[in-house]
Amino acid sequence: MPRLLVLMFLFLLISVGLSAQTNTELLARSQEMIDGGDANGALEILNRLVKKKPPSAEALLLRSTALFMVGDLEKGRRDLDRSLEIDPQLRQAWLNRAALDLADQDYSNALEALERAKDLDPSAPDNDLNIGAVQLLQGNLQQASEHFQTYLQANSTSANAFYLVATNYAMA
Repeated sequence: MPRLLVLMFLFLLISVGLSAQTNTELLARSQEMIDGGDANGALEILNRLVKKKPPSAEALLLRSTALFMVGDLEKGRRDLDRSLEIDPQLRQAWLNRAALDLADQDYSNALEALERAKDLDPSAPDNDLNIGAVQLLQGNLQQASEHFQTYLQANSTSANAFYLVATNYAMA
């Protein structure tokens, strides 16, 4: 009898390990599908993943992206907010939240979301560019210019960096 218990325990450990690996693989596959423009295919996978307990913040974040791609903004917002409730350390979720706030012309919340993203990864190259763009939309030219200058100093050899800053000024 003890041998049977040991075998059952080992099977359980292997099953749990395979399940976790499968979830990771399914998330990666979903991301590939989203990157390839197949939001509906990704939703088929992600709908199953978000039903698991406990819910996966990463799966909710990916599903929100897929939902945005198919035009279901309300469900996408709910999933995005829920992913942040579960794991407020998801930098990409804060960037997505800022994009939604910008679409609603809610610049102060967009700026707050971008600051949260910056706190999570202070060395991310897009921090100052993003914050500068929102500052510019708010009409805070001095603060925007300071962020853009910081961004350009960190990317002084990139013509693309100068182009991005110039297009922000042009759009404003």
